[in-house]
Amino acid sequence: MRISMELYALCGLVTLSTLGVLYVTYLLRKELSSMHGMVFSMAIAMGTGLFAGTLAGIYFQGSLFLSTVAGIAIGAGIGLLMGALFSMLAVLEGLLSGIMAGMMGAMLGEMVLPQHWDQTLILMYATALSVCALISIETYRILKKKVKWLQVYQHPAVMGMLLVFLCLLAVILGPFFPDADLHRHMPHH
Repeated sequence: MRISMELYALCGLVTLSTLGVLYVTYLLRKELSSMHGMVFSMAIAMGTGLFAGTLAGIYFQGSLFLSTVAGIAIGAGIGLLMGALFSMLAVLEGLLSGIMAGMMGAMLGEMVLPQHWDQTLILMYATALSVCALISIETYRILKKKVKWLQVYQHPAVMGMLLVFLCLLAVILGPFFPDADLHRHMPHH
């Protein structure tokens, strides 16, 4: 299957958002509670695992094993990294959430019809970005007394407009799978 440059851009945005959240959380981990660590690791593993698993399920169409392994590896890896910043319980939470999300994303990507690949991927993209935004909002809310310039980003309207813009950008960038037309008329198992 041919991969479009637009798909690389979409994956790059999710990767940058995830790495940004991991970096900010790393810098501020002493200010956050262990409950934050557990929830953050579960959420980021779920968002990235669903996105990666769905993408792998679409890309490795017909090989559920390969797409499941790819989705699980990415989701569990991100959950493990985030959890490692906090505690062993957070590691466990992130790891298990990443495994489940990667597996579910792979099944979704494998089952969705080719004519819906782009819409499904945009939905998972929006989910992953929303998780990153919510973690950012919570982190900024905790730290707003210490770092004044962060207050503007904490406002849900600003984050909401940013998410809407990034999702519209994804819709405009598409189609992500130009070869999907070749698969539309093939029987789906």
